[in-house]
Amino acid sequence: VRLAVPALCDGCGVYLSEDGRTARRVAVANVDPAKEALARQLHEQHLLGPEQPRVLKALGVRSAMIVPLKVRDRIVGALSLVTDVSGRTFGPADLSLVEEFALRTAAAVDNSLLYREAQGAVARAEGLIAALERSNADLDGFAHVASHDLKAPLRGIAALSEWIEEDLGEHITDAARAHLSMLRRRVRRLEDLIEGILSYSRAGRTGREVSEVDVGALLTEAIELLAPPSSAAITVDPGMPVLRTARVPLQQVFMNLISNALKHAGPEAAVRVGGREAGAFWEFSVSDNGGGIAPAYHERIWAIFQTLKPRDQVEGTGIGLSVVRKIVASMGARAWVESAEGEGACFRFTWPREMPAERAG
Repeated sequence: VRLAVPALCDGCGVYLSEDGRTARRVAVANVDPAKEALARQLHEQHLLGPEQPRVLKALGVRSAMIVPLKVRDRIVGALSLVTDVSGRTFGPADLSLVEEFALRTAAAVDNSLLYREAQGAVARAEGLIAALERSNADLDGFAHVASHDLKAPLRGIAALSEWIEEDLGEHITDAARAHLSMLRRRVRRLEDLIEGILSYSRAGRTGREVSEVDVGALLTEAIELLAPPSSAAITVDPGMPVLRTARVPLQQVFMNLISNALKHAGPEAAVRVGGREAGAFWEFSVSDNGGGIAPAYHERIWAIFQTLKPRDQVEGTGIGLSVVRKIVASMGARAWVESAEGEGACFRFTWPREMPAERAG
């Protein structure tokens, strides 16, 4: 409005209407400061109402022009221009100039409304994120308590079976000893299953502090933690990168894939870990000399609780690969398998060279 006064008029006001009946003043200016103050008092919600003549008379208006403000085919308000002290009278020649000024004003108003809507959307998104973080914290707390409460009776069952075996001593039969041993294996499997479900629920949401990660050193540590049998051979290709990423999720992925390879390739497992550049990502691979996977099962194995062999043949929960894919997906990357029956398996996944800020935590 300061651009219009006094170049186009003696007084100018911009009014916005949200309901089409009343108007809200958002800006006003006048060459006479006293009249500007009066306009601020009188114009509030009266421009589109029946009080308009009284307002104009109080301001000593000689000539007035009101032009609608149109935004995306919708009238959102009006631009009011008046003359008083100058004695000037608006004519048809002024209309086109004022209409152009109204178009520019409407564009500025539209930008302001869009900015306000965007700010509101950001505030709502931040609220939702905060609520989600609280929900995740509550879920983690519940999962931890539930895990502890479920494991406690299982440990009691395992201890009880050992006491029974000790109490029977030399009187225990081979069949009874085998049954008690199987009972303890089933208890351990249930404990692993509970721990696996807990890991799956947290996958991709925890341990996301970003730092410089030497992948070669990370793999050395991961292999030491897995403590593979001496008969197994694990080789890591040279030239592993240093990435700016979250260490814990990447280590989880490698440990799950290497553990899976050792489990399915057997005591004489030969596992190889490789990596190569792939644009904005690094592509890593974990291959083994196991029995391989038929193409028909290449997607099924990623589903939670899915195993291709009975658990009495290959001990496992069917959760490890699900955790891998969930973590990798949380990084905006992907994981897949290349394999055929009798030819071993090669699990591949991509990982960003630098972890995006929105995925850090």
